[in-house]
Amino acid sequence: PPKAIKHSTLLHVGLPNTATSMLQTALFPKHSQIEYLGKYIGRKRRCRDAAVEFIMRGILTPPSKQVDLPPLNEVFERDVLGSLQPGKVPLWSSEDLTGGGPRNRKARANNLRAVFGNCKIIVVIRHPLAFVRSMYFQRLKAAQIDQKTWPSKPGSFFEPEWWVQKNWERPHKADLSYLAYADAIEIFAKAFGEDSIGIFLFEELVENQSRF
Repeated sequence: PPKAIKHSTLLHVGLPNTATSMLQTALFPKHSQIEYLGKYIGRKRRCRDAAVEFIMRGILTPPSKQVDLPPLNEVFERDVLGSLQPGKVPLWSSEDLTGGGPRNRKARANNLRAVFGNCKIIVVIRHPLAFVRSMYFQRLKAAQIDQKTWPSKPGSFFEPEWWVQKNWERPHKADLSYLAYADAIEIFAKAFGEDSIGIFLFEELVENQSRF
């Protein structure tokens, strides 16, 4: 197995719709003590560079496929830790890590632990009903501007009750899988240790940004 890395990395793992875009654009890249590695979202290429994209693509490999971890570890040590400026800590952000079924979450957490070693995990949560409402309006807005967004068709309007029902029919694949964030946090706690988990409230960020 790849050797553990002693350097502590920060991992922001979600949830979506908890000011993630603000954190990813206004805080993480501009913080003087953070080396922001970006966000991996496939072809949109928002990672810091090709090396980070290579690492993230491997880490997010579906559990049904075998992941070759040593090359990911080698690239991380050479191209990320090896280029760190003094006083900075690498941080990667992906709210997708808290979604999906238990098998996907566990595989991703274990891959992250194998490649990044000791990490501090950042989880931002919000009231479940507020999360559902926010996600519904996000999907509805996307549909109105002709973006493909499951389970609707571009340009369509859909009632919230219909959207929620469709999500409940796919508990491990749809947007509302993020509501099982307690299970996701437990998986990360088992992989990295309970003391490595930091849980923050979206409502506190809205109320008092400096305290957050």
